[in-house]
Amino acid sequence: MFGDEVSVLQALQISAVSILIVFLVLLSISWLIRITAVIINRPAKKEIREVPAAEAPAEPAEEVRDDSDKFILAAAAVAAYLGTDRFVIRSIRKANEEGSWAARSRTGFLDE
Repeated sequence: MFGDEVSVLQALQISAVSILIVFLVLLSISWLIRITAVIINRPAKKEIREVPAAEAPAEPAEEVRDDSDKFILAAAAVAAYLGTDRFVIRSIRKANEEGSWAARSRTGFLDE
């Protein structure tokens, strides 16, 4: 198609076609990943059956735990690490059991 010498215009054409091919392949890979995610995350159809009142399990009472000692120890450890004698815990809340990156990957960040 091209001789021994390639002009600048021909080099630009080759580059443009090559870049177009790379982007089309990447786009098709992206579509395959998205289709696979939809297929894998499809909710399973569950059978709904009614449970008679006599068979219904009783709700277990929530166990109340006193974790204040753990918070005091954590505050003391942080204060010792920082080298200060004053350290105040402003709020305590339950953290995610998994990291934010892992949670984000399962919540459909591709849909945005």
